[in-house]
Amino acid sequence: MATNISRERRNTLPIIHTRGTYYQVGYDVGHTFRCLIEDYLSAIKESHSALLAKFSSGEGKAAYNATLAMLQINFPHYIRELQGTADGARLPFYDVLLGHTEDASGELLNHSYIVSAQVREEEGQGRWGTREEHFTAFCYAGHLPGYCMGFNHHGIVYSVNSIMIHSLLYHPTARHFLCRALLSAENMAALHTILKDEGVGAADGFSVNVAMMSEDGSHTFHNLEEGSLVLESSKQRHARERECPAPRTQQLLIDLLSDTHDPTHPIFRTSDKSFMTIALGLFDLLKKTWTIWIKNPKLNDPLFSLPLTFKWDP
Repeated sequence: MATNISRERRNTLPIIHTRGTYYQVGYDVGHTFRCLIEDYLSAIKESHSALLAKFSSGEGKAAYNATLAMLQINFPHYIRELQGTADGARLPFYDVLLGHTEDASGELLNHSYIVSAQVREEEGQGRWGTREEHFTAFCYAGHLPGYCMGFNHHGIVYSVNSIMIHSLLYHPTARHFLCRALLSAENMAALHTILKDEGVGAADGFSVNVAMMSEDGSHTFHNLEEGSLVLESSKQRHARERECPAPRTQQLLIDLLSDTHDPTHPIFRTSDKSFMTIALGLFDLLKKTWTIWIKNPKLNDPLFSLPLTFKWDP
């Protein structure tokens, strides 16, 4: 008997542990989560078909080719990783790459996973000569790791939020690739260099909250953000935030992030198909844990907690 269980908010989040070259890691992800990736692309079929139509047009094809050519120069290793994901999922490469232009829509619900990867190449890759990476990241189905939240073994811990902009730039670097590169950063200086992307720049808007952990237990926090287009929904949520107690404790922070007082523009969004809270993650830098909820923390326990492990840990 058919049910609507696939449309419900499922309280599950699979994790893959993988090791290899960029292509091998990408292939493992695509092969393991093939059904999730296919199901997500099917869920966004209407908007994705519109993208494919633009991709087939003269102007759209030219923009795609120009962007891909630049990415192959600056981030050839991540292109290979994405090619591996496409091959593992048995999908055309352009289908997976174009998926990186989608916003965090409601269709991403139940289409996410965590990737814990160790990457090693014989030679330095890309514009910053990356040869090794070791990270754990929350991922949207078919997307490169990095565009949401995660940490690496150098002590970089971060989360990303989208910023609405008036118009998308076609030739600069797609924000997903810059966020993927953040997982390779060895320190704050390297992270700043990645975000500046000198000579190119980001094609779309995003903000990054970063903490740099150190072996002695201290940490540095950075909020890297530019002014953005403020939507009515954001105004309403900010107004609700001002009504709530300041989040000076972990519980007050969880209470704020799980707030649904405003039925039209709740902070924890569950009914808006355009934009939805897919998951809530809390990094505790003192306890060195990453706790994740899929369902609203107001009524539900966290799904699980992962340890934040760094290269200096035993």
